[in-house]
Amino acid sequence: MAKATRSSKPHQLATLVEELRVVERARRDGRGDRYRHFGVPLSGAADRLAARRVNALLENDPGDAVLEMAMQGPELVFDSPTYIALSGAGMDARLNGQELFPDQVYPVPAGSTLQCGRITRGFRAYLGIRGGLLTRKILGSRSMFFPVTEGRQIRAGQEFPYETCEGFEAKLLKLSPMDLCLEEALVASPGPEFELLEPAARERLFGDSF
Repeated sequence: MAKATRSSKPHQLATLVEELRVVERARRDGRGDRYRHFGVPLSGAADRLAARRVNALLENDPGDAVLEMAMQGPELVFDSPTYIALSGAGMDARLNGQELFPDQVYPVPAGSTLQCGRITRGFRAYLGIRGGLLTRKILGSRSMFFPVTEGRQIRAGQEFPYETCEGFEAKLLKLSPMDLCLEEALVASPGPEFELLEPAARERLFGDSF
């Protein structure tokens, strides 16, 4: 178990999220709204790339549950050994007093304390644990969404189950900034006032590189 000994301030969020592979499949096959008629939206990580990075570093499944922290994170105590990784926004994080850096794998001995302080750059940071967080699934998801789940954010004393892991040899111990530079295509469609633009402006919009 990982136990939260200090939660975030009330106006800050530290929310369990899971980017479910079923959500990606649902979007492709049209089943993404199977609970929407009950008022339950699609959930998951706000920064999906960062959530995927921690799971990739720990060799988890892409949809394993991670901890999403906005503005400031909690303090967690681990009662059994495991491995962790952080990604996303920069934050002041320390494991037993040792400073942690994003996009790296760290071993966590039993009894360790992880202190996640204020976020110093960006807005949301993600904590991944080897094997993922094994909280109870509701409607097929481990995401927090009140009132479907009991709360909107973690609280002091809350426990998060995970599998004990020792002897894990990560194939990739860290990611460099260049590893995170991806080239993706953005789809743009003409809006209702597109025809009001000058022809040269329209051509630049769809013809230039950005």
